[in-house]
Amino acid sequence: AVAIRLFDEPGTLDHALRILSDARLNVDYIYTCSGKAMDTQLVVLGVQSPSKAESLLKGSDVEVVDFHA
Repeated sequence: AVAIRLFDEPGTLDHALRILSDARLNVDYIYTCSGKAMDTQLVVLGVQSPSKAESLLKGSDVEVVDFHA
């Protein structure tokens, strides 16, 4: 899985998903988390190739969050 932080604005999730879709990476599941005072969303994307997804997203200025211990 890959965790990303997105601004809570229309189109930001679509942008991230298009990056993965254009690279022909499937997303198996999506979890989101937010709070009332937050202007960002934490999004966890279940993908079969997390390292490839991280590289693509980072290269497109999407903030990837390190959640591994």
